[in-house]
Amino acid sequence: MLDTGRFVAEVRIICVQCREPFRFIGIEPGVSWDKPACSIDGIEALLPVEPEIEKRLFAGARYQMPPSIGTQH
Repeated sequence: MLDTGRFVAEVRIICVQCREPFRFIGIEPGVSWDKPACSIDGIEALLPVEPEIEKRLFAGARYQMPPSIGTQH
């Protein structure tokens, strides 16, 4: 196996009472080293991660405030 130096956390959430899996919403299906994605059925989130000492993804991080809903101008 080739070490690419990139990592993805695979996350699943299951209800402890009924064992029903949860589906991730608002995340597009696919695989990406730069942004969160999910499995085609939405049951597994694929989250790019990196060791804290590396700054490859952190250096390019951007955040945009969502538009306010119901505010008056």
